Amino acid sequence: MVLATGTLLATLGVAARASRVQTGPGRSCGAPARAAEPDGRYRLVMRDRYLLLIALLVVLLNWINSTGEFILAISCSAMPSRAWRRAAACSTAGALITAFYGNFHYWVTLVGLAIQLLLVARIYRHVGVRGALLIHPAIVAIGYGLMTLAPLLAASCRSSR
Repeated sequence: MVLATGTLLATLGVAARASRVQTGPGRSCGAPARAAEPDGRYRLVMRDRYLLLIALLVVLLNWINSTGEFILAISCSAMPSRAWRRAAACSTAGALITAFYGNFHYWVTLVGLAIQLLLVARIYRHVGVRGALLIHPAIVAIGYGLMTLAPLLAASCRSSR
């Protein structure tokens, strides 16, 4: 936590220093920035097709992620039977759910870090920004879709024995 805090503070210092640097002739030092009118932001997004598609993509990603988290929570609440608690060596259902979420988020963070370190540059190089924007929602949708189908797949495996 101390290392993460130090990194964030260093980033804050770099950002503050960068904001003081004048970049290009279009920026004047003495003129205050004009406050944007409230509806101007929405008009800007509605006028620019690229910004509108990014806004729709963000809404889609949040919708997929919220639905997936709901499915995961339902699955977790159905999980803590006595057999699961014995197998996981947890005494209560709350301890089992806590252990599951800790393990789940550990692996999500580790895989996310590996993807960022090893794949992001290659993805941008091969499919560009437009294609890269579609990869995350696709991965999330596939992951949560498989999680939704897992009970059906498990039932079909048990019935085939």
